[in-house]
Amino acid sequence: MSRFLILFGVVASSVIGAGAVAASEFEQTLIAKGSALARSVCAPCHVVSSGQPSEPLLKNPGPSFDQIANSGAVDADGLRVFLASPHADMGPHARMANPRLADYQIERLVAYIMSLRRAR
Repeated sequence: MSRFLILFGVVASSVIGAGAVAASEFEQTLIAKGSALARSVCAPCHVVSSGQPSEPLLKNPGPSFDQIANSGAVDADGLRVFLASPHADMGPHARMANPRLADYQIERLVAYIMSLRRAR
């Protein structure tokens, strides 16, 4: 019986460890896809990464993704809501076109932006 419990513990630990690695790989893939999406869709209006090949086209660009990620008021759920909304009530000096993103695109962008958050 004790051999069974030891074997069960070893197998369970392996499975749990493999799940954590898979989740980490999944998260890294999500972040990479979010970074690529940000460079193609968001870069004309925001600085999305420090190595961005070109500056935003806007005279007054939107906040950088680093600023967004490290704002104390931003969390993943808030970003999801914001990216899914039409942004009609941002005021006369803070406008953003509705990017009309699919849910999977929102998840990618949220993962990428949140990956830019510095440890506090």
